[in-house]
Amino acid sequence: GNPGGDDDRPTLTVDNAGKVSEGDNASFNVTLSNPVDRDVEYTLTINPRSAEAADLTLNPDGTLTVLVEGTPVILTQHNGKFTGTVSLPGGTTDFSVSVPTFDDNENPVYEGNERFTLTVNADILAPTGNDNVGAATITDNGKNQGDDDRP
Repeated sequence: GNPGGDDDRPTLTVDNAGKVSEGDNASFNVTLSNPVDRDVEYTLTINPRSAEAADLTLNPDGTLTVLVEGTPVILTQHNGKFTGTVSLPGGTTDFSVSVPTFDDNENPVYEGNERFTLTVNADILAPTGNDNVGAATITDNGKNQGDDDRP
């Protein structure tokens, strides 16, 4: 736009999913500050951080299926991160991304808290003001009505 002109490009926020019990889905809410008048392609990246790929529920081919508003989206692994794209209709101002975590109950291993992040990007976003990384923590200590793998 013009210097000092109007910039209607939205900012994007990814809420933290918080603590999720091993084996449950981590649910991230993504919001745009204002709608876009056309379909938008979003890039989703899961970074396992202190969690490992094995802490997420992978497909047999090593991909990861997440649910965007309930629709499966396949992320492929590159350099330890999982990335994929999803196109959402114009007018969308919020959507959910659900990431399945893996419950190792067949051979339980107490792993302590493990963190991973979801980053969401799109080419239509304002250059500043985005909070596009959300974090989740997988627990297996029996809290959150969940799995307890402590010895």
